[in-house]
Amino acid sequence: GETSRWIRVLLSGRAKLTRELAAGRTVILALLGPGDFCGAIPALSSLPSDASIVALGTLSVLEIEREAFLALIAGRPELLGVLLPALAGRLTECRHCLVELTRQRVEPRLAALFLRLADDCGVTEARGVRVPIRLSRQDLADLVGTSLETAIRIFSRWHRTGVLETGSDGFLLLDRAALELVLG
Repeated sequence: GETSRWIRVLLSGRAKLTRELAAGRTVILALLGPGDFCGAIPALSSLPSDASIVALGTLSVLEIEREAFLALIAGRPELLGVLLPALAGRLTECRHCLVELTRQRVEPRLAALFLRLADDCGVTEARGVRVPIRLSRQDLADLVGTSLETAIRIFSRWHRTGVLETGSDGFLLLDRAALELVLG
């Protein structure tokens, strides 16, 4: 980790924020969409950056150098009204993920993830809600802290029972009520 000099804002597209672990494994820290900041904490705190942005398709990003951003904030402090809620939201999301990982079984965690993705970026179609984010099965397993094998077993059951279809271009949520039932 080098110290980051850049604050990035996603203008369009989707990305995943990842981190390499010592064992060579990559974990997904967050899914990002339009309006999301990345690199703000390392750039503003002068801490080393430990994350990478990986595009999930075509991506448009605005990059602002740390010094230019600080000058912009000094001249227009009302911009903190955008940045601080975004950072607080990210912190709240991290806390929520920690609670989910310690309290719930894998199936409710996966159900919550798919429902959240459907709510955040789903497009309603005749058969259900399509989420056009290209995430591998390993990505989805990583997002809920489980093994690929466990995730595949759950995906297979949901596919057989008509709850969800997965594909290389995203997934189609066919039965929202079934996933809500899993949550209890």
